[in-house]
Amino acid sequence: MGRGGESTRSDGDEPVGKGREGGADGLQRVCHHVVRLAGGGSIEFSPNGHNFIAGNNSSAELINEDNDICGSGTIFGEIFTNDGIIETNNNLGAGVMRIWGSGAGGGSFDNEGSMFVDAGGTMVLGIFTSTIANDGIIQFLGTNSSQAKMEISGDLTIRSVGGQILLQGPDPANDFIVSDGNAATLNLDGGTLSGGGTVGDANLTVNIEQGTVVNANGGTLIFNTSTNTIGNAGTMEATNGGLLEIDGPLNNTNGMIVASGGTVSIDGVVSNGSGMVSIGLDGTLELLGEGSITGNVNFTGTGARLPPRVDLSPSV
Repeated sequence: MGRGGESTRSDGDEPVGKGREGGADGLQRVCHHVVRLAGGGSIEFSPNGHNFIAGNNSSAELINEDNDICGSGTIFGEIFTNDGIIETNNNLGAGVMRIWGSGAGGGSFDNEGSMFVDAGGTMVLGIFTSTIANDGIIQFLGTNSSQAKMEISGDLTIRSVGGQILLQGPDPANDFIVSDGNAATLNLDGGTLSGGGTVGDANLTVNIEQGTVVNANGGTLIFNTSTNTIGNAGTMEATNGGLLEIDGPLNNTNGMIVASGGTVSIDGVVSNGSGMVSIGLDGTLELLGEGSITGNVNFTGTGARLPPRVDLSPSV
């Protein structure tokens, strides 16, 4: 990681530091107008977690042009645009990075750059009812010995135009998207979530909006929200030898579930409504012990497979 990036500001207030670490109270404040982080350096938060970058009025703006903001801290209350890097870990170890978005305290968050959930690190997104924009990349880098975890706080919408959430996988035990331990909702509105990992827990509800693509591309991608119903109006697919496993109820109204060169495994009740389950070229659909599909299943490619254990109602 580089050090010594420049901070510029428009009003003579204290800048966000020049690669410095948070101190005992860790407070770093965006006071007025625009603060830019430039020069290719880094801001390293100390492991104590008492580190903040905060705006104190509705016009405060933070633009990270090319710095690396890393470690344990909270960013909130300003109009925050990231064109650089945000990550959970730094030279001081694995951390917990929190970003509120448009929740309490005002402000907003727009990721146009790169965010890394590093091995052993945790990234917490949202608070109360909030929205963030991800037109860049959020990448998980968990390993067999050290998980990467994202926690969702409150009712969070991630809006995206061409953005990506990449779960490196391929083992689903490496990368996780879960709640913060309280009831939470993740709304994916556009963009792509792909790779291998696990999404969901007993406190998390997931909604996949129209225009969103979820792709188990060569990895094992598990959705397990316990009894919470997954809403799908987008496309959920398994490609390139990947396995998409749905362990729980799913409302597929207006959505598509596609096995094309991969396997879709269902261990819950899938209600199609106006949606569709499609088995494409060299695709496989498996229904496990609790799995069932209400609605239509279409065979659309050579080599499409539907193994014997199947409960379909009313039509195929």
